[in-house]
Amino acid sequence: MPQSIRRLLLLASLLPLGQAQADLQPLDNQSLSDIAGQAGITLTLDMKLNASKISWEDDGGSLQLRNLQIDNGCLAPGDCPAGVAYGPAKLYFNSALVNAPTLKIDVVNQGGTQKLQLALPDLKSTSDQLMADGLITTPLTIRMRVAGDLGIGDAGAPGSSTLGRLEIRDLSNLQGQIRIWGH
Repeated sequence: MPQSIRRLLLLASLLPLGQAQADLQPLDNQSLSDIAGQAGITLTLDMKLNASKISWEDDGGSLQLRNLQIDNGCLAPGDCPAGVAYGPAKLYFNSALVNAPTLKIDVVNQGGTQKLQLALPDLKSTSDQLMADGLITTPLTIRMRVAGDLGIGDAGAPGSSTLGRLEIRDLSNLQGQIRIWGH
């Protein structure tokens, strides 16, 4: 059989493979459990960020947050619990008795519309219960620092000035939900 006919036959035999399709369906917790052996998915986020500038401009002037940093704030000894080195922001809590608080992500149906719902970890209730049971002596904290310089105008430009430094540290008593949906 000539080689050109073999190639055509091979091509003809492969054509039906391009027709194969699969219907992607969302998995509920039970289906996920049947496949993966667990209901739900855990996502972990350790966050470290440097941004040179965040700016708000109005009529030619601007207010800027410069040199923005998000990290765990463990810059010097004593800033963090013993043994925690400088790095990404995260919850420093390990216990075999309690699962670490997590961000829960769900797709909910509300009025026929699919909506994304993010439930923040209920750090306050978990912390209060652990303290009441005597398992911890200080509230659970997400070791985090958000810091930056606040200024007017572009840094170094004529007429620019620095207003000071902004810093937010160590989140505790965290509760809440964020809901996202289209209109």
